[in-house]
Amino acid sequence: MGWSGRTIGGICMAMIWLSAAACTEPTEGPGKTTVDYLRALQQRSAQDVFTLLDPSDRERVTKLHRNMVSIRRLASAHYTLAERQAIWRKVGVEDFKLISDPQVLFGQLMAKAGTKKPLTTFQRWGTRIRSVDQASASATVRTWGNDTVVLREVAGQWVVRLDDVDRKRLDDLAVDATRILDQLKMTIRQLESQHRYGGSTTGS
Repeated sequence: MGWSGRTIGGICMAMIWLSAAACTEPTEGPGKTTVDYLRALQQRSAQDVFTLLDPSDRERVTKLHRNMVSIRRLASAHYTLAERQAIWRKVGVEDFKLISDPQVLFGQLMAKAGTKKPLTTFQRWGTRIRSVDQASASATVRTWGNDTVVLREVAGQWVVRLDDVDRKRLDDLAVDATRILDQLKMTIRQLESQHRYGGSTTGS
């Protein structure tokens, strides 16, 4: 028995409907936040990515930025340009003048993490949502591009939690920055102590 025209027509309409449904982007909830986040990553929009992050992850970056600002202040007051540049390299920053706020710092960290090009047509399709597993105030979203994004709801807004690798990277940078800051403070105290001691002996 052959396929009837009506049957074939029905199958074609069903395929068109399914294709359209698969390509429809979510307009709210964790799915929309995921699509916005992945596209912001691909477009290297640090400000947009930072805004979509979990507040606890934004605080990680903010604390790191505060330590780096303290390092810059102490180093600028007590060290030569060559010495300051060596300190910048230890912290992992090329130019402290470019780190005006936590978002800018996050942009530099993104730039070091990779050099993704703008989305191609197929990549844009790949950011479309395949599944959303939601439980209470948390959700795991998977896309057709095999991305998995974990989110939670904070004050009525869905935000993205950095994965364990990125969180560890931030935590390791914070540990390094704290260590360097403590070393600077100790060295400066020693220099000031030597200066005071040297001054008193000269005057005697």
